[in-house]
Amino acid sequence: MLTSLSFLFIFLPLSILIFFGLSYFKSLKLNKIYLLIITLLFLLWIQPESFLFFVVLTLQVYILGNLIFENIQNNKEEKKTKRLWWLAVSCTILVGSIFYYKLFPLIGNTDFGKSFYGENFKIIIPIGLSFLIFTSISYLTDIYRKDAPAGNLLDTALYLLFFPKILSGPIVLWKDFHRDGFITENSSQNIWEGLQKICIGYAKKVIIADTLGMKISQLSDVMHMGDLSRFSSETLSILPQTDIPMYWICALLYMFQIYFDFSGYSDIAIGLCKVFGINIKENFNFPYVSKTVGEFWRRWHISLGTWFKEYVYIPLGGNRKGNVYFNLFIVFLLTGIWHGIGWTFLLWGIINGIAVIVERFCKNIGLSKYIPSFLGHIYIPIFLYFSWLLFSSYDLSQFVDYLKNMIRPLNNGELNFTWQYYFDRRTIMIVLIAAGGSFLGEINFIKQLIDTKLQNFKPVCCLLLFVVSLLFVINSSYSPFIYFQF
Repeated sequence: MLTSLSFLFIFLPLSILIFFGLSYFKSLKLNKIYLLIITLLFLLWIQPESFLFFVVLTLQVYILGNLIFENIQNNKEEKKTKRLWWLAVSCTILVGSIFYYKLFPLIGNTDFGKSFYGENFKIIIPIGLSFLIFTSISYLTDIYRKDAPAGNLLDTALYLLFFPKILSGPIVLWKDFHRDGFITENSSQNIWEGLQKICIGYAKKVIIADTLGMKISQLSDVMHMGDLSRFSSETLSILPQTDIPMYWICALLYMFQIYFDFSGYSDIAIGLCKVFGINIKENFNFPYVSKTVGEFWRRWHISLGTWFKEYVYIPLGGNRKGNVYFNLFIVFLLTGIWHGIGWTFLLWGIINGIAVIVERFCKNIGLSKYIPSFLGHIYIPIFLYFSWLLFSSYDLSQFVDYLKNMIRPLNNGELNFTWQYYFDRRTIMIVLIAAGGSFLGEINFIKQLIDTKLQNFKPVCCLLLFVVSLLFVINSSYSPFIYFQF
């Protein structure tokens, strides 16, 4: 979508040129109308089957938001009850739509589902569904809490649907968007900052993440990580066998791929919003340099963590009321479910929650101060390495089989492929760049070097990165964003 040639060479340049042309009229409302028009065209282009869903959901959220806001004006007890009732109904409808679109396809693929719905049962899941629903809940809840008033239809539609962020976030809170979302005047500085962000994002995505993704795809085919039911028992016995290091390397590549894929998309989305006059906060802050799992989640997918803190953790009691460990567990349980309906996602969320709870307990009893900080830099990469392996598995049986292949030699066939065959110079170079980009960017003297000595070369570097990224896009057939499925 955002990496397709038609988007990069037709839709995006035309959209930006027309937007700058409209700046001549110095009308913020005209800019907003234009942004909504290109957003609706974008949605019609990439998923016309779900266009009606986007329109109906926007109108529904807008109407419900106004119903909640109208009952805020009167502080009578019956109005407070009605306001709460409208919020409960709204959130039930929104959460129900997630379960409908994500649970029904699973039921439809079972024998019961096929007999009940028919063999041709199919539900098209709207793009960015989870992000859109969480954004809608933020809109309604912030109005209910009096953190922000209800928006007009134009602002509400842009907040929910604006095309750079609808696909995979970042999840913007309504109170933040209402307060400082729109830039009143286009400035060269904002435009340049946005373009720099876009260039860096595309470099992360197509140079690093896509290269690693193609390599993982090749390794997965060799390691038979897909559906083995397509092979007969005779074929399975003669399939090429691989060595143990290949499994370890593949998991390492995924650890870097998911970071640069998602942070790359976030940079593109934030940069595009900046160019079009909309402010969005950062979504990643070098998460792999973290010393605890809790710190990792404050640096990784920051907007999702902020959403859960605002609308789940604090309402449950946060650090002040109830059992803080229970509150943390619920947040991470829901985080796992949000990523997908499946045991791997559920277990992944639970494991992260348990790790955060243990860290919080050690801190509360004063044990954490006796643990050297350098141990965190050893423990966290190892923890993330295996948690991402669980996250990427189709099911628990595949995860267990993968772990077995990482520690035991294969002896039921001749080794046809070894890790040296696939771990070539190009892959090694990309891994080294990925490792440097994941860890070195947070080192103080490197940050100071970039901000002072290399500042004048930044425009040239960004331009070169974008040119190289375009070449990768043109020569590559692999470009799906991992988080589009959520």
